[in-house]
Order: sequence, then C-alpha cells, then structure tokens
Amino acid sequence: MWGIAISILSKGREDADSYSTLILFIYSAIATGLYGKTLGKHIFRLKVVTKEGLKPEMKKAFLRDVLGKIISLIPLSLGFFWAFFDKNTQAWHDKIAKTYVVSYAPVSKARRTLAYVLVILIPALALIGLIAVIVLVAVNPTGQIEKTRKIIEEKEQLQIERNNSIQYN
Repeated sequence: MWGIAISILSKGREDADSYSTLILFIYSAIATGLYGKTLGKHIFRLKVVTKEGLKPEMKKAFLRDVLGKIISLIPLSLGFFWAFFDKNTQAWHDKIAKTYVVSYAPVSKARRTLAYVLVILIPALALIGLIAVIVLVAVNPTGQIEKTRKIIEEKEQLQIERNNSIQYN
C-alpha cells in the first residue's frame, strides 16, 4: 500500500505508475465485490463482509477499495492503522463502506507470524526510509559537497594568483 500512496501523492510520475495504481485499486474492488476477498486476504483466511455478514456488493466494494483506500492513504496511511485502535477493528475505508474484515477459518501459526511480520516490518521499513530521506535533506550532502568544491576552487585560484605574482616580480 505504501507504493500506492507514494504513486498517488507524487507528482511527475510516469504513466506506468498511474496505470499500475489504478489496476491495483480496480483488482481489489472487483475481487472484494465478487469473492469478498483478495488473494492476500485468502492466504490469511480473511474476508470482507457487511454488517449482515454478507460479501459486499460491487458498488460497496468500489466505495471501500477505491475511494475509501485513497482517503485512508492520504494522511500517511493513518486510515489503515486506525483498525489497530478501533473497537470494531475497522480501518477508515471499512468505516466509509460499512464493512468489516473477519477471519473465516483458523490461521496456522506460521501464517499468523508471516502476517505480523508483514504488517509490522513493511511500515517500519517505510518509516526508516522516510526518516533517512528527512535526515539526508537536512544534512544536504549535495549542498555540502558544492560548498567544499567552491572553497577548493577559491584556494586553487588564490594559489595560481600567488604563483603568477611571484613569477612576475
């Protein structure tokens, strides 16, 4: 999802990024509308249901998986993490569409561990990357290199001028 967020929020991306983002949103909406789950949800034995326990209609799936997920992404994906703190474990896109993500079968310990790793590790790596970018911008190594280059050029120019003045005197 972080790639989708970057793709949506970044300006000047190539058309391929826009198309791949659109395809992912449409795939998610169609899979949710037809089956109540995407491939990822199927692997972890999860499905999207309405409050009546039924799979969402196509219209509700598009509301959830396109509009709702864009809204969930905009504030640094806070809408997705909201599910951790919500009493009904609903993310913003679930609240918008009035849907719930539920488990339909027991999940093995290995799959549960993988899910936790993915849910924790991927955002953590994205956060580390974001912090690294902020630090690099703050340190501005390119600017520092440029300043150092100018100082060296000025010193070299002074040395050349000294050498020329010594030769002519």
